[in-house]
Amino acid sequence: MTEQDKDRQLDNVYQKVFRYSVELALKFEWQMIAATLIAIGLRLYKTILSEEEYESMCDSIKDSMTRVEKYEDKTLH
Repeated sequence: MTEQDKDRQLDNVYQKVFRYSVELALKFEWQMIAATLIAIGLRLYKTILSEEEYESMCDSIKDSMTRVEKYEDKTLH
């Protein structure tokens, strides 16, 4: 699989998970959804990474938090 294929696949997964999260937001509070997604993500990382890799990944997340963009709903009603 090429890097371009992986990028497309990653974008596809992101879009599907985001879409499902927005659907869940119709029934549950955003904070519940966000906390659940983070917990699942960390659990998956903890499962597939060594302890050193996991700690490094968590440090990378901390370092990149300032680059996270706020979601702006641009839906016209």
